[in-house]
Amino acid sequence: MELKAIPGLILKPKTNASKVVNIRKCLNALSKRPGVNPHYLHLEDKILAGDGDTIRKLLVSIREGYKFMNKCIQRTQ
Repeated sequence: MELKAIPGLILKPKTNASKVVNIRKCLNALSKRPGVNPHYLHLEDKILAGDGDTIRKLLVSIREGYKFMNKCIQRTQ
């Protein structure tokens, strides 16, 4: 989302194991963002399965994290 490379990402994953590795790396990068709900950062299996409810909740959490970050930036200016 920030156009930053995630080290160790498998560009063309072919197995479920390599897909889970990619999901975990992305979730790990998200875990470093303030305001992102940590509850959704440990549901790799549901994300891999394409569970729409889990993915939507994760996306809402990411959006809230960015709103939080923007508020913090605006306060410092």
